[in-house]
Amino acid sequence: MNNPCFSILTVTLNPELGDLKNTIDSIVNQDFSNWELIIKDGGSINDFSEIVPNDQRIKVISANDNSVYDAMNQAIREASGDYICLLNSGDYFFNNTILSKISATQAKTKNIDFIFGDVSKPQSRTGFEYYPSKLSKYFLYSNMICHQSWFVRRKYYQSSQGYDTRFRFNSDYSFLLKMVLEDKINYFHIPEVLVTYKGGGISQGLESKMELKKSSWNEFVIKKHFTPLERKVFAFFFFLRNCVKILFYDHFFSKIWIIYLKVKRK
Repeated sequence: MNNPCFSILTVTLNPELGDLKNTIDSIVNQDFSNWELIIKDGGSINDFSEIVPNDQRIKVISANDNSVYDAMNQAIREASGDYICLLNSGDYFFNNTILSKISATQAKTKNIDFIFGDVSKPQSRTGFEYYPSKLSKYFLYSNMICHQSWFVRRKYYQSSQGYDTRFRFNSDYSFLLKMVLEDKINYFHIPEVLVTYKGGGISQGLESKMELKKSSWNEFVIKKHFTPLERKVFAFFFFLRNCVKILFYDHFFSKIWIIYLKVKRK
């Protein structure tokens, strides 16, 4: 197919077959057909060919890579769609109308390079993550927009050379800051849940959290985009916000929930 509207990229390495099938099914079952799926495999020892449909829109590429971000960059170079979405194995579109909604949005906002939406997170405390339509500097300092809900114009991805492979973790966060704060690209938020994020990726682990504290990260990313005063002010408000969340969720809400369950049993 020439010039599909969307390139959905899935990078894999020894994926759970059920997870990968859920991802593929959520794409194949979309009511919008103008897409391509590129599965970039890093040399899996398990054979997942049996769950890949015989569909000319689906291409499997096997090649060595140095990291997950290197694998993403390789997949991006193979893409031909107008917009790229990176959907990890196990993550899936929230319903079968997502691509048609993105297409309709893009038709109305032709100069938009970055479209994003909200996310279902079954493993989280609230189950969902909602984002603002205006991405303030404080929001970007204290939050990450779930990577799987991004639809970024391919030409921007390729002109910016993709993800910085110097970082093992959080290069997607660095890319987000570059898009919005440095390059100031036009973006648009769709106030709907677009994807279900399974969780458990490399950016959620302990090593990832330690990476955020390293001087190299502060030097190349945080210090680059936020002034010393902004960092101090934002860190203070971020601390207050977390205190309120802990008090509300872990103390007040949890106690109310326990009382409710006791009353319900009676």
